Amino acid sequence: MAKDVYYFSHDVNASNDPKIVAMESQFGVISYAWWWKLIEKLASSDDYKLPFKKYTFIALDKELGILNENERPFNENEHNFFCSNESFLFINSLIHDFELLDCDDEYFWSPSLIRRQEERRSKFEKKQEQRRLAGIKSGEARRKKEQKRTVVQRDSTVVEQNEQKERKG
Repeated sequence: MAKDVYYFSHDVNASNDPKIVAMESQFGVISYAWWWKLIEKLASSDDYKLPFKKYTFIALDKELGILNENERPFNENEHNFFCSNESFLFINSLIHDFELLDCDDEYFWSPSLIRRQEERRSKFEKKQEQRRLAGIKSGEARRKKEQKRTVVQRDSTVVEQNEQKERKG
């Protein structure tokens, strides 16, 4: 389910998180930009997850502008599957070394992003329900007011008719 995502919340002091500090220590300060670009990409994707597929990492290499600066040797499985995709190394470290991301056999995601987006969605839905109930209450009040006005108009019409009959008679 694609969504219109214009913003997401994050801690003002995210750069002080020990996991982020460790990430920057291993990959350099540029990894902080990679991290937030990755989070933006996750935030705008279906279910806040990206496929754990070779094409994802090829695309991320280009989108994140990840260069071959911090290359470590690939193990045999990584080399066969991911060739030279630096984003795979980065994301693999975010999953296994820094515990900033989670994954299964098909997708990877940020538990923190999902939690924050669910909190945001819950608040939005609660506010929508409050607005809906306020609309119902307002509608009921208008109907009651309109009913009173109709009764008053009908009663005044009856009074006027009686007064006219009395004048004629």
